[in-house]
Amino acid sequence: MKQPISSLPAVGCIVDFAPHSLEFLRSDHAHRRLGFRSETLVGWLEQAGLQVGPICTVEPPAVSDRPGDELLTVSLWTGIDPRTPDTTIPSPGTDGALALTPDTAKETAR
Repeated sequence: MKQPISSLPAVGCIVDFAPHSLEFLRSDHAHRRLGFRSETLVGWLEQAGLQVGPICTVEPPAVSDRPGDELLTVSLWTGIDPRTPDTTIPSPGTDGALALTPDTAKETAR
C-alpha cells in the first residue's frame, strides 16, 4: 500500500566527495573544499535540527585504468525532519531506500 505524500517523512540528501587532495578541482572546477568529513556533515545536520539518516559511500572501482592516481569516493548523507509524521526510513538497499547496490555502496557508522 502506498502512503500519501503528506504522510511521508521530509528527507533531504547531500551528495559530495569524501576528503581528498585533488587540488586541481579548485582551479579547474571552482571547488571550495576538497571533500567533507562525515563528522562535519553530521554536525551540520544536527545543528539544523534534523535526524541523521543513512550515510552511504560509493567507493571508486577497485581496478583503475590510471594506477597511482587518487580516485574519488562519493558520500551521501541523509537528514530527516523530525516534525513529519513518519521519521522512519529504510536502510540502504531495502525497498524504497537509496538506489545503490550493496557492491557499490556501504552504509557507514555514525
